[in-house]
Amino acid sequence: MRLAEIATRRVGIWGLGLEGRAVLGAVAASPAGVVVVDEREASADVAETLPGVEYNWGAGSLERLLDCDLVVVSPGIPRTHPFLETLRAKEIHLTSGSAVWLESEAERAVGVTGTKGKSTTASLIHAILSQPTGTDAGAVLAGNIGLPLLAVPPGPAAVVAELSSYQCFWITRSPRVAVVTNLYEEHLPWHGSLERYWQDKARIAVHGAAVLVCDEPTLAKLVSVEPRVRGLPTLLAATSGEDIVDRDGTRLLTVRELPPHLRAGHLVSSVRLAVLAAGAALETPLSPDAVHRGLAGHAPLPHRLETISRDGGLVWVDDTLSTTANSVVAAVEAFDAEHTILIVGGQDRGISYQPLNDFLLGSPRRVDVIAIPSNGLAVVAEFGERHPDRVHPARGLREAVALAARLGSLGSHVILSPGAPSYDRYANYAEKSAEFHDAVTRLYSPSPQIA
Repeated sequence: MRLAEIATRRVGIWGLGLEGRAVLGAVAASPAGVVVVDEREASADVAETLPGVEYNWGAGSLERLLDCDLVVVSPGIPRTHPFLETLRAKEIHLTSGSAVWLESEAERAVGVTGTKGKSTTASLIHAILSQPTGTDAGAVLAGNIGLPLLAVPPGPAAVVAELSSYQCFWITRSPRVAVVTNLYEEHLPWHGSLERYWQDKARIAVHGAAVLVCDEPTLAKLVSVEPRVRGLPTLLAATSGEDIVDRDGTRLLTVRELPPHLRAGHLVSSVRLAVLAAGAALETPLSPDAVHRGLAGHAPLPHRLETISRDGGLVWVDDTLSTTANSVVAAVEAFDAEHTILIVGGQDRGISYQPLNDFLLGSPRRVDVIAIPSNGLAVVAEFGERHPDRVHPARGLREAVALAARLGSLGSHVILSPGAPSYDRYANYAEKSAEFHDAVTRLYSPSPQIA
C-alpha cells in the first residue's frame, strides 16, 4: 500500500523507534487520525507530541490498534508476536515503514540484506555510486544505516538501503537491485526457525527485483527455501581469486590494489558484491577510476573491527556488532596476529557455535578466549574442553579488559567480538561498546594523585 493511500486511513503505528518516528512524520496529518502505541513506558526521546495524534504507552496499550484501518509495524516487533494474529483476525492491514516506501520508490532502490556484512556492503555501494560520473544523480544511504527510508527526500538519486531480516519480512515490493551478502544462523526467536529466517531474507528479491546479487553458496541457500529465486536474473560474485570484476567480467582492480582496510577476506567479499551491485544500479560499465576513488574514500564502520587503541603494546579492537559464530571467525582472520585474545559472550539465543569451535580447534594461530556473561562459556564450550588453559572466565567486560591486559604481550590483538547480541546486560550494542572503550581508556589513564 502506497503512502498516499495510507494517509487517508486511520493509521496505527506500533513502536515509536527511529523508523516509527519517520512513519509518524509521514502520516501525522492523516484526516482520519493517527494512533501511536509503544509497549515501553513513556519514552524520554519523544520531546513533544503532535496535535491530532493519540499516544499510548505501556504493555496494555496494544488494544488501541484495533480501532485502526491499518497498522504500520516497527521492525523490532517479532513476526511471532501473538497480537499480530489478533490484528489479522480483524482484517486490519499490516505493513512497515520500509515496505510502504518501497511500494513507490523501488525502482531507484538498491536493497542490501544478509546475516553479516550488509552495512559494510551498503556503505561501499554508496561510496561507489556517490562518485561523479557526469550522468548519475548521486546516491543516498538509508534503511538500517543512514536515513529511515520514509525520511529520504524525493528525487532521482539512487537509494542504497540496508534492510534487516525484520524489515525484509514485510516487503511486498522488492528493490530493483537486491543484494544478499550471506546467510547463516541468526535471529531465530524473531523469525521462528532457520528456514523462515532465510525465507524472510529472500523476500528482498522475489517481489519484483530486476537483478539479484549474491555469491553461489548464498544463492543455493536462497533457492533451498524459496524456489522463486531460481528464476531471477542473478549476478554471482566470486568467492576467491585476485580479480574484482564488473558485471561483464571486466577487471576493475585486484585485491592487492584495495585500500589496506578492505583487504581482509570478508571485506573483499563485500567489495565484490558492491561493485556488481553498483554496476547494476547504474546500468552502465563502471569506471575503474570511480571505483578506486569510492573505495579509497570509504571509512571503516564503527564497532566493526574498529581499532580503538594501541595502548600497552596491545591492539584493542571493537567488533561489538559481531553476533554470530561466523562473524567471530572473520574477526580473528581479519588480523595477521601471532596472538589473539577474544572476548566473547552476550545474550543467549540458542544458536550453534560449532563453526567457531571448529575454527579455534583447527587454527594454527594462538588464541586465548575470555568468556563473559551471559553465554561466553557456552560459546566456546568444545574449545574449552580441549584447551581449558586457553579459556578464561570473567564476570563482566571491565574484568575482561583487565584480564586481557595481563594475558597479552607486545603485538597481541584484543578483540571484543561477542558472537551474541548485547541485550542481556545492555540497552544495545552501542552501550556495550562504550563500556569497552571506557574500560580500555581507564586501564591506561594515570590514577589521580592524592594531595
